[in-house]
Amino acid sequence: GYVNLIGRLESYPIPEIPVGNGNGELLLDVGSSWGRWSVSAARKGWRVVAIDPSLGAILAAQRAFSGMNLDIAFICGDARFLPFKAESFRCAFSYSVIQHFSEKDAELSIAELGRVLSQGGLAKIQMAHKGGLRSTYWRTRREYDVNAPFMVRYWSLASMRDLFEKKIGPSSCMAEAFGGLGL
Repeated sequence: GYVNLIGRLESYPIPEIPVGNGNGELLLDVGSSWGRWSVSAARKGWRVVAIDPSLGAILAAQRAFSGMNLDIAFICGDARFLPFKAESFRCAFSYSVIQHFSEKDAELSIAELGRVLSQGGLAKIQMAHKGGLRSTYWRTRREYDVNAPFMVRYWSLASMRDLFEKKIGPSSCMAEAFGGLGL
């Protein structure tokens, strides 16, 4: 996805992950891709386990960040079947990943996050909200097909909250970027 930037960036752009300091606790980055959120979490003191189904993305992350002395383990795996013991992580993070799953796969993945989170743990999950301006635009386009692979599925805040509370525990949801991601 970033091929056009090869040789044009002096460093990888690393965003600020919206979680507090980790104090050496475990954070699971679901759908880590090339690891930008994982790096951000490790810089905040988390011991990070980054999981992504793309071996290419995992290998790219290892190449990009291996010399940075960060506490990150990159694993090729599936969010629907997390290979971790119950209550292993203090925090789970996923940004713009689960929204691409079918409803059934999203439910499986959220349930897995709930299973691997420790008692009182924190899950920060970003998914597309169906009420935003840009979301409405995309959902009403003729070529939008909710059954197409890797298509964004838009959720109402109420349905997200219901799913999170059922599979993870007490939850709050908020709409951000009402105009669309980054707007």
